[in-house]
Amino acid sequence: MTIEVAGDVTLRADPYRLMQVISNLVANALRYARDGRDVLVRAGTASVAVFLEVHKEGEPMSGHSCSGFLESFQREDAAEPSRGHLGLGLFIVHEIVRAHGGTVSVESNEVHGTTFRVVLPRTGAL
Repeated sequence: MTIEVAGDVTLRADPYRLMQVISNLVANALRYARDGRDVLVRAGTASVAVFLEVHKEGEPMSGHSCSGFLESFQREDAAEPSRGHLGLGLFIVHEIVRAHGGTVSVESNEVHGTTFRVVLPRTGAL
């Protein structure tokens, strides 16, 4: 795993919930990374906000998973056994980010892989 931080990424937020966001996104990327490919975690500033990106190379998310990733109980590997996962991780990420006044989005394709992007205002809604 590679971690890159650029600029001042301090913000007003619940540190435990933010750790849950990071943990869920990184665990998800590591779970679905194929062939030992690297997972990249980037954080930086964007105007009056802080962004976090978690990127994995390789196979993209399916169209359904990509469009429905905010729904609870949706897993990327829905056809496979759950391997002990309920499919709540990304839904929880979305709800925590939304509670902080931020946004979460995903881009996924065969050329660039999958990137989840979280944008949080520096003065989040707590």
